[in-house]
Amino acid sequence: CIFRNDYMYHSELNRWLQVEYNCVAISFGPIGDRVHNFHKKLCKTFFDEKIPDLPSNEPLMIEALYEAFKLYGNPK
Repeated sequence: CIFRNDYMYHSELNRWLQVEYNCVAISFGPIGDRVHNFHKKLCKTFFDEKIPDLPSNEPLMIEALYEAFKLYGNPK
């Protein structure tokens, strides 16, 4: 999981307050292309020639996490 907190400034209290806590599950990122192919197969099976032009779903999450790791600059 990747965790992210969101804050907003409260001017009357003159302080930052947490407004949201997010937990992003990243385990399904690498299989996005498989899900895309599965959806295409479902559409072809059940909708014949009425298949929408589904956009591709390239699994970029791994590359993005690696780039973030390198930019962070701490190998530990």
